Amino acid sequence: MTDVLDMTDMSAVTDVLDVTSQEAAQLIKVSSSISNGQSDIDQRQRVLSAHHINHTLKVKDKLCPLLKTQKQILFDVSSIFRPGVSAIMGPTGSGKTTLLDILAGRTTPDRGATLLLDGHDVPSNFRFLVGYVVQDDVIMDTLTVRENLNFSASLRLPPSLSAQARADKVTSVIRELHLEKCADHKIGNELIRGVSGGEKKRCNIGMELIISPPVLFLDEPTSGLDSNTASNVLILLKRLASKGRTIILSIHQPRYTAYGLFDHLLLLSHGHVVYDGPTGDTLDYFSSLGYVCPEHQNPADYFLDVINCDVNTIKTSPPHVSNGDSPNHESQNHTFSQSFLLGASSDPSTNHNNTNMDQTGDAMPLVYIEDQEDQRHRRHRELVDAYMGSHRYTTLQRDVKDILSEYQSQNGIRHCDVNYPTSFTHQVSVVARRSLKNLWRNPQTTLITVTLSILFAAMLAVLYKNLPQTTGLAAFKDRSGVIFFLIMNHLFFNMSSVELFINERKLFLQETVSGYYRVSVYFLVKIFFDILPLRLVPEILVCCIVYFSVGLNPGPEHFLKFFLCLLETLLAAAGLCFLISATVRVFAVAQLTLAFCYVLMILLGGFLINPDSIDPWLSWVQYFSLFKYAQNALYINEFQDRMFCTNLTLCKSGNEYLQEQNIAYEQPGDMWSNYAALFVYGLLLHLLTYVQLRRLKKS
Repeated sequence: MTDVLDMTDMSAVTDVLDVTSQEAAQLIKVSSSISNGQSDIDQRQRVLSAHHINHTLKVKDKLCPLLKTQKQILFDVSSIFRPGVSAIMGPTGSGKTTLLDILAGRTTPDRGATLLLDGHDVPSNFRFLVGYVVQDDVIMDTLTVRENLNFSASLRLPPSLSAQARADKVTSVIRELHLEKCADHKIGNELIRGVSGGEKKRCNIGMELIISPPVLFLDEPTSGLDSNTASNVLILLKRLASKGRTIILSIHQPRYTAYGLFDHLLLLSHGHVVYDGPTGDTLDYFSSLGYVCPEHQNPADYFLDVINCDVNTIKTSPPHVSNGDSPNHESQNHTFSQSFLLGASSDPSTNHNNTNMDQTGDAMPLVYIEDQEDQRHRRHRELVDAYMGSHRYTTLQRDVKDILSEYQSQNGIRHCDVNYPTSFTHQVSVVARRSLKNLWRNPQTTLITVTLSILFAAMLAVLYKNLPQTTGLAAFKDRSGVIFFLIMNHLFFNMSSVELFINERKLFLQETVSGYYRVSVYFLVKIFFDILPLRLVPEILVCCIVYFSVGLNPGPEHFLKFFLCLLETLLAAAGLCFLISATVRVFAVAQLTLAFCYVLMILLGGFLINPDSIDPWLSWVQYFSLFKYAQNALYINEFQDRMFCTNLTLCKSGNEYLQEQNIAYEQPGDMWSNYAALFVYGLLLHLLTYVQLRRLKKS
């Protein structure tokens, strides 16, 4: 069976590995052109060793969520990953992704763990140096394949590299990944037709290959792909590994042909290693334990069934092996029963007491019904103990100990620290260009916001067109209504911002953790090159249309105060949206939270209820209301020192109305204190958003 596997898969791989001499020469030329600007680690060091990796998490207690308990995910994992394709495989919850994240420097292991790259301690920010392809395709969908690769090259290659050298590197990656046909096609989303799933996955891989990483990590690279596309992706990885790259991937259940492409296999069961060695030796190893893979069955499926204690994985007595090698497969071929005969002897002569007779007189085996969890626990301990007692484990531990001893004898030599290859201003320039390009190619939100703003402004203009003619008490009521709806508009039209960080959370985390740019760069670009264009244009349109068509307090000074107040209200409300968006993962929850905050602000802002009517124990909440400060500033700007009369007989001053509303206006600073409060409110919310973005878990 192993021979068939090797012949079939190796012939397939050989066909894929054919590369023309011209292509190889060009790849060597590009690689040498960037070697001067990159660390020597990229080109020489390719052996990654992990020593005594343990990892413990704090999880919420099921009975009391406020209490947290310790749960160990990985147990003393040590291994060596050499050039080639290394696969970390195991059932769901076995710790595959956790181990992969620790190896890539994205998750911190428990104390006592050591991660060495070619026998030297990995540098700080090791995640900047390696390539990591996440399970879900995280990529800007409005850009083309080439533009995404150019984005990675512009930020992750050293600035000393010329523009032509970066373009050559992008071209070589496109050619290496066979993306020539779709290089100028957009990635695509729900509204834009784009490339296929396999091409998108290859584009993700290409964005990491731009830096020629010493180690390439992939988390479930076949997830979401059909079997044919998944095999093509793994064959591509095999071809990349044949050029000397060290590739480490986690995978759940590869198909038969894909399994044969792995050079090294590490099997996990509940955080413990149950096999670590060449993929070609797995069948012999498990056969020596009594688990013989049936003919025509996928070995990967069978190994997972063994770990999961599946009913079809019946253990047979392993034959005697005198030289310590794996047993002969032919001596173990047998027909598997569909029942799980745990504990039954493999010798039929000893099973006469464990059988019943049916009506025909044929013997029927008794099924030992045991608790499934107990069975799995026994199987797990059996596999772990068998591996730790094997010659393979002893050999691996000796090699791991030798590497660690050599490292310690050199007083723990560490690789040079890895920092951002590009400056802050360069990162802002590149990310801002991408943001504006994304805004231009995805104009739906902008167009809807501008259109609805114009419609809202036109509606107010029509409803309050006779405002200049209103006098007496009606003048106060109508002008207050205009101000109320304008503030409402600036609050609720910001609700579209709440999806900003929720939609781009994965993209932001992937790019910041991989060293594309700083968190501050992303934050500032979103504020100045994405949010302001979406908010400033509708703001100007609404203010101009409503103020002059309705006929509010005339004069350029009053208009500028009016515009400034609504602009600060807009930015403060946007800051609240950003903070909620950066904190909450689910859009529906974020939207409900924001709506609740707005309703509370409006209710306690002083328009619907007089502040003096609120109980003292609750009145303090009004000072957190954006609506209160915006309304006070606009009221003073509109009513201060104005008279509103009915037939020149019944007059009421604006100052009197302000007093009735408990709005301070006498001192020059009374009005500007509201502007200052809005400014501080918005600044504080934006700073909290930035802090929250930095606090987001980057693993």
